[in-house]
Amino acid sequence: MTSGKWDNADLDVAMERRGLWRGRSPWIRRAVRELPRHRFAPDRLWRWDGWNGEGSRAYVPLDREAEAEAGRWAAEVYAGPDEPAVTQVRGWLATTAALTRA
Repeated sequence: MTSGKWDNADLDVAMERRGLWRGRSPWIRRAVRELPRHRFAPDRLWRWDGWNGEGSRAYVPLDREAEAEAGRWAAEVYAGPDEPAVTQVRGWLATTAALTRA
């Protein structure tokens, strides 16, 4: 999300540069470009934060409203074509993620 707003343009450009768009499926590219990802993301996402200080791995919650001003929640949603937004954590393991790549 380099534009400072919720926008799929950066994702579209990143995928184009890497040759990830398939020519026979232009409708997928149009859908990715026109349907904002944040409309389909839950209000709580999880960001990997390394180690929790007790020798355990840690995900930290990012809530849409609490992180709106800093843009951290949106940065997780629009991270890039190979970086899923983690939507569920159980036992400190990511169990569900929203993928970007078509």
